[in-house]
Amino acid sequence: LFGKDSLGRSDFGIKTQDENGKAIHNLEHTVECELAIDNSILTLKKVYAEKWTKKRGSAEADFTGHETKYFINEVPSTKKEYEQKIAMYIDENLFKTITNPLYFNEHLKWQDRRAILLSLCDNNMTDDDILARSPEFLPLQEELKGRTVQEYQKIIKSKQTAINDELKAIPQRINEANLAIPETVSTLTETDKAEIENKIAELNAEIIALQNGSGALQIETEIQALKEQKKQIENKRCDVSTLEDELVKYKTELSNVRLNKAECKLNVQRYFNLANQCEIDAKRLREEWHKVNDIQYNESEICPTCGQSIPAEQIEQAKAKFNTTRATKLEEITTQGKAKAAEKDSYIAQHDKLTKDLNVLTAKDNEIVDAITRVKALISDATNDFADKIKIEIAEIDTRIAEAENNRQNATESVKERINTINAQINAENAKIAEINKAIVERDLAERQRVRITELEADEKRLATEYAELDKIAYLIEKFTKFKVDMLSEEINSHFKYAKFKLFEEQVNGGIAECCEVTYKGVEYSDLNNASRINTGLDIINTLCQLNDKYAPVIVDNSESVTNILPTTSQMICLVVSAEDDVLRVEKN
Repeated sequence: LFGKDSLGRSDFGIKTQDENGKAIHNLEHTVECELAIDNSILTLKKVYAEKWTKKRGSAEADFTGHETKYFINEVPSTKKEYEQKIAMYIDENLFKTITNPLYFNEHLKWQDRRAILLSLCDNNMTDDDILARSPEFLPLQEELKGRTVQEYQKIIKSKQTAINDELKAIPQRINEANLAIPETVSTLTETDKAEIENKIAELNAEIIALQNGSGALQIETEIQALKEQKKQIENKRCDVSTLEDELVKYKTELSNVRLNKAECKLNVQRYFNLANQCEIDAKRLREEWHKVNDIQYNESEICPTCGQSIPAEQIEQAKAKFNTTRATKLEEITTQGKAKAAEKDSYIAQHDKLTKDLNVLTAKDNEIVDAITRVKALISDATNDFADKIKIEIAEIDTRIAEAENNRQNATESVKERINTINAQINAENAKIAEINKAIVERDLAERQRVRITELEADEKRLATEYAELDKIAYLIEKFTKFKVDMLSEEINSHFKYAKFKLFEEQVNGGIAECCEVTYKGVEYSDLNNASRINTGLDIINTLCQLNDKYAPVIVDNSESVTNILPTTSQMICLVVSAEDDVLRVEKN
């Protein structure tokens, strides 16, 4: 029905096997059931078949997997439709519970069994209703503040866990604090430290006196003065600012001259091109003038229309008009030619003037370049002379420094041994100060650790008190839980004829732990024989069917071990092992 076997497995074996244990191919395995539901018949069927596919180009089909076909009242359906149809009538878990006498007690978790049993009780009864039944629970009722007892119990347990964790950690922290306290601490004090520091100051003063008394300080002062003098000489720079200013002035002037020179060159070329163009235009006009002047009157004296001679008077008029037109044209060309000649002369004049200006600028350019070369040579000479002078001065200073350092070495050699001795004494005294500082730190650390231990012990007492208060509330909650469970157990057990349930158990520490154990005639389920287990399961099935108003066939396996099977309100199918039967035999009682 749900695609699983009696053990809840969905991958159990279905296919028929041969004597070698290998699956026999090309068989369809069918399962079908007919259910009577609300005076109507529902037929459900599944067909499990192999899929054989012939690939392109292949003569034989290959096995490519399995498929399951679903039918509802012989109508082909999808898996989803099949499952939805079943779900319309009953839930899978409820079906397993009311069809298998062993499922409730042996397959469900005790938490799930307990949840099913609690659903049989009056759901309208709240914790507040139960709390109100006993004045003992009044303090608990005041603490709930809108929360359920279960929620408040979680809060209490959470707080107790946190406090318990802190209580467990405190002894370790106290032990760590004790271990941090030094076993032995020096008795030296700040006064001892001050006396040693005064002695070190006296030794340092003696070193200074030795250094000053030997003349080393005077020589050192001389050396420092010479080094400062050398530094000042090295920092000197050749003063060629006047020459550099002059060089900048020449470079700026040269830049301006070259800009003007470039512009002048462009204009010289432009006027040359314009004059040349005027000459070309003038030549064209002269050619045009001669061409017009060479044109003669050559019109016909015969009328092209009538073929008669044109009157002499008309011919003379035509000639006069021709000559006037030619003369006017020649005059226009002459005027244009004179204008072009004048324009050309103007351009030539501009060209000649700009050529002279260009020559002047070129001469100025050469003059400035010579000046720049001269100034650069002066700067180079001055810089080289200054560098040579500085080298000589530095060499003299280095010689004097070397002499002074040699004198200092000779003067301080005799004092050095004494200073080394004093420094050794100072190091010894500093070691004593370090020991005193260590002792002071250890005493401070010991004091802080003792304060820390006191604080931890106070925290331990406070947390123990808080835990005790929470424990009182937890105990009250446990009493309430027991009180509630007693009520629920009584109500739940009233629904069953033989099966009785234990929903809590007392622990060694007096606490109450939730559970769900079924008993039959006072014997726990785990100790029952097979017949009693089956009858207990049938009793539970009768109750669940009645309360859910759902009835399904009950399948009782190994029923031959039960002499008196408890009657059920549902159809019962008993599976009996019979030695004389080789095939399945069905009997109806």
